[in-house]
Amino acid sequence: MPRHQKTHSEEIFEKARKLVKNEGYSLHKAANELNIPYSTLKDHFNGRYKDCVTQFGQSPLLDAQDELNVVNYAIFMASRGIPLTRPVLKRIALEIIMQRGGDERVNKATGPSDQWVRRFLQRHHSLSVRITHPLERQRAVLTQDTVNDYFDLLEKTVISLNLQQEPARIYNDESGFSGKLNPSKKVIVPRGTRHAYQCMVSLSGHVTLLNAISAAGQTTPPMLIFSKCLPRMVDDGMPDSWTFVNNDKGYIITDLFVQWLDENFIPFIGERCPVLLILDNHSTHVSKAFVDAASKHKVDLLYLPAHSSHLLQPQNAGYFHILKQKVADIVVELGYLGIQTLPRHMFPKSLMQAFNRSSGNTVASAFCTGIYPLNKSALGIISEDLSAILVEAPLPKQKQTSKRKTFTSARSVPSAKPTKKKAKSNISKDDDVVTTAIELTNDQQVERDICVVCMMGDIEEYNWVGCDKCDKWFHYQCLPSYVQTDVDLSLVISTEWMCRYCLEE
Repeated sequence: MPRHQKTHSEEIFEKARKLVKNEGYSLHKAANELNIPYSTLKDHFNGRYKDCVTQFGQSPLLDAQDELNVVNYAIFMASRGIPLTRPVLKRIALEIIMQRGGDERVNKATGPSDQWVRRFLQRHHSLSVRITHPLERQRAVLTQDTVNDYFDLLEKTVISLNLQQEPARIYNDESGFSGKLNPSKKVIVPRGTRHAYQCMVSLSGHVTLLNAISAAGQTTPPMLIFSKCLPRMVDDGMPDSWTFVNNDKGYIITDLFVQWLDENFIPFIGERCPVLLILDNHSTHVSKAFVDAASKHKVDLLYLPAHSSHLLQPQNAGYFHILKQKVADIVVELGYLGIQTLPRHMFPKSLMQAFNRSSGNTVASAFCTGIYPLNKSALGIISEDLSAILVEAPLPKQKQTSKRKTFTSARSVPSAKPTKKKAKSNISKDDDVVTTAIELTNDQQVERDICVVCMMGDIEEYNWVGCDKCDKWFHYQCLPSYVQTDVDLSLVISTEWMCRYCLEE
């Protein structure tokens, strides 16, 4: 808007009308009294601007609703791993303009100008131009139907636990630290420098951070898992609520995950049970020991769909990368003292400083993925008249079968045993499998055998394999390759095949 022009509210003109009608003011006197241009006041009295919206300059190429649809579509496609480029944005805008009847200011061959794209991005601060990073093919396979099923299950779980107004009872966990620490701060270099290089500080060995955050902005005391041995003085000056353990590779295992639940998570939540803990599909999260421990402490579990953590998991989507950047900034500050490899005993102290620099609002904002407040349209929606233009991109072709164990949909494991009919199974009560009924997204209880590996029933294109000694059943695709070879060999030579549980006896 030009600096010498400004808009006037309707209340000012109403006040001018009262001065002219009730006080006997002339239009000139009322205009001077209220600091309104005489011509503008006269036009309003004559009804020239009736039912009109004051606007300076040319009319926009897209109206406000169309631009909002394009913004939501850009956000959705970016979450799918197929972000829009400038040429694609111009082509979409051209199609919408032509659908609305066209505009003589737009070139029908190239669409809106580059200046329009730049101003479009300036008007919508939720969008920015960034350099792309590679995304695994499996993550781009995530469909809108799968996301909708997840939000339906999330809504049902939140309502059943009465958590609509209880953000302090909704949690999410995440882990992982390794390699070089890359800072995010800008540096001062001579003008004209093409590449601003900076020495990186490496992290000695692999360290797994296991913690949980709540929708209320709280962070649970973490567990740090070091590879090989624990460093000396690792707990010197650290809070007593932090836990330090070690194993050969520094990765999370089932026993340590259960230990974190018992020693870190449960003491932190105290009497706020039941609570909802949202997890990904890591093998340690679906073990019988962990599910039983969670059920014992009234912790309801909600598992995310496969390959969706980059989009739906709060820590992964909105908080964990911020924490890593803060750790990197702190470590690089230490690098000015000549440190090239960060000693392992200094990592917890750097991490504690990063926690202190992260506010509660930063933690709570990570749940903007639609978990709290519950928002099924967090990925954006478009109007029906643009559904032919803003279409969902085709999914890449998938292999028919996969030897990797995956869960394709969201699943909820209630902490208490359900009152509904349980899933039938040929597995005895003493077998090492989860016996709690798993609620599927279609709200139906399956009445079939349960695979010992994935704890699921029938899966399309998955074949069943039964142990010839006990009553355990497995999906053939869930077994490791060397076990599949034993199964194939037993079928060829007509011999018995026994599972690892029977072989260990």
